[in-house]
Amino acid sequence: MIKATVWAAVICTLFNVTSSTFSASAAGRAEKQFPAIGNFVQLDGGSVHYIQAGQPMGTAPVIILLHGAGGNLRDWTFALIPKLQDRYTVFAFDRPGHGYTDVFDRKGATLTHQAQVLQAAASKLGIKKATLLGYSFGGAVSLQWVLDQPQMFDGLTLVSAVSNPWTGPVATMYHLAGKPVINYPFNWIVAGLVPPNFVRKAYGSVFSPQTPPKGFIDHVGVPLTVRPKSFRANARQVLRLLPAVKTMSQRYGELSLPIEMIHGDADETLPVSVHADVMKAKVPAINYTRLKGMGHGTYILSTDLLVAALDRLHAR
Repeated sequence: MIKATVWAAVICTLFNVTSSTFSASAAGRAEKQFPAIGNFVQLDGGSVHYIQAGQPMGTAPVIILLHGAGGNLRDWTFALIPKLQDRYTVFAFDRPGHGYTDVFDRKGATLTHQAQVLQAAASKLGIKKATLLGYSFGGAVSLQWVLDQPQMFDGLTLVSAVSNPWTGPVATMYHLAGKPVINYPFNWIVAGLVPPNFVRKAYGSVFSPQTPPKGFIDHVGVPLTVRPKSFRANARQVLRLLPAVKTMSQRYGELSLPIEMIHGDADETLPVSVHADVMKAKVPAINYTRLKGMGHGTYILSTDLLVAALDRLHAR
């Protein structure tokens, strides 16, 4: 029995060392292939990666863009920012733990904490008033930020956004990637041993029933998502999301700013009946665009509608 235990320990150790070596190598390759493309704001506890595009500060309205779970600010540079930069000052942030923004809370940054970090970064950049656009998980962060800092925003656009509580368990993957102890070997395996094509296909599957546009998967930096620190941070944020949304959704009566909302009725990731439809019922003043047959890829596949929504907010 002692020998069997010793051999098991040796095998586990060798496996962990091997997989961690592969994952470190994979993370290094990801960062070399997809380096930081913006600048950094230094805050207490870490730095926030952002890009600024379009018109100079003070000469045009400011738009802030927030990506979803597992994403990064490159999401917006593929199609949306080029359509906005002729008439807006555009900022896109990597949320905490994603892209090149540091992990500010190792337990998993809550919506409130993420909003606080982003507010601190925006303040350091001199942003005093902005319109906020949030996609998916970034939509939940956007709602929290607007509720906590209402004086900061003159409009909000929710795109396929998490907005209301849901029933059912969180996917097992997030528990494996985010729970103590087990997350380390699991994240090493994902980062170092799972074939890149498998990860690419999994990333693209959220667009179902549509497919990602040509070149998007190569542009966005999918390997950044499965670096152990980012994969872990994302999982821990997802695991803490439902309780935060339950609390936040009780405050929607406080929302008084103009809101645009776009959501596909074929979205299997965030069903429209659970999120956007319920949000519209709670806040009737929202201008709601319900896209027939559209999945969760609205932020890339429907950029003209996003631009139109932002233009409407600034035409009021």
